[in-house]
Formats: sequence, structure tokens, C-alpha cells
Amino acid sequence: MNDASARSFIYIPPGGKLIKVKDHQKGDPVYVGRFGNGDSYSIIQFPALGQTLFVHHAINVEPKERQPDGRIKFGEMGTGGGGEWSYRTVDNTKKPPTVWHPSFHYHFEMFDGLASSVDEAKERVSLEKLCTDLAKKGF
Repeated sequence: MNDASARSFIYIPPGGKLIKVKDHQKGDPVYVGRFGNGDSYSIIQFPALGQTLFVHHAINVEPKERQPDGRIKFGEMGTGGGGEWSYRTVDNTKKPPTVWHPSFHYHFEMFDGLASSVDEAKERVSLEKLCTDLAKKGF
């Protein structure tokens, strides 16, 4: 059964490096930047691929211990300036029958080059190119 209100952790795979955001807001971790609308983002560089991943809507962002498989936990889905959204169900036993439920999500955007800021991210990487690059590197 799917639980849309469940939260998941997010990990940096081996070879990835969480980048400190130069212009982070006071009170935010150094690994979190914000867009004008308040949405959060974090930056992960993959030097072996020459690519940068932007992760939007993570909270509690801080690198944790390396896992035995090489991954590093660095955040989770959250609310308030994170990845909150709502979805609707219908329950005919209720008046009104529409019921709204909170849920959470991330956004992932991969860019060519090793960007350390939003302004440096220019060309998005297509899923096809990403898969080809990963296959060439033996992933």
C-alpha cells in the first residue's frame, strides 16, 4: 500500500559531493539555497560525470555518516518551504465529500558541468544522456 504522507530520506551516491551554497539565507544550513518564492534547493556535483544535480524541496539538509555501500544520507522530504503539496480524495461519507491530504515530493534537475550556484547551471541533461554517461562509467 502506498502512503502519500510518508517521508523518505535522500542519499548522495558514491562519487557525489554536496556543495555549500554561497548565498544561503541566515538560519538555513550552508547546503541549502532558496529561490525567490522560498522553495529550497541543494547542489550535488558528480566530478566523474562532469555533471551537477539540483535537489529541490529537501529539509534537514546536512551530510550524515557514510553508509556501508558508500551512500551518504543528507536530507529528507519536508513541509514549509520544502516539498509540500496536497492531493484530493473523495469520501462520500463526509460532507463535503472532497478530502484533502498533505503529501511530499522532491524535484531533481541534472545539468552539464560542475555548477556551484543556480546561475552557473545552464544546460539540463536529458535522461537518455544521463543513462548513456552512467553506462560509460560502469554504473
